[in-house]
Amino acid sequence: MNGIDAMIAIRNEFPDARIIILTTYAGDVRISRALKAGARGYLLKSLLRKELLDTIRAVHCRPEEDSGGSCHASR
Repeated sequence: MNGIDAMIAIRNEFPDARIIILTTYAGDVRISRALKAGARGYLLKSLLRKELLDTIRAVHCRPEEDSGGSCHASR
């Protein structure tokens, strides 16, 4: 099973899962397939640690979905 197939299986079991694809190549055709299959975004493996963390937080902490305030408590 490759990463996209794993993501599809996870989303079938947990439809609200927020998945970010981590890839080596910009413009990879698999990125398009992953986004169509429900990935919330993608990152390049060469990103700096801060950019990686900022993106994870942005996907996890969508203000309209944070009714319990859990996103603000974890920062």
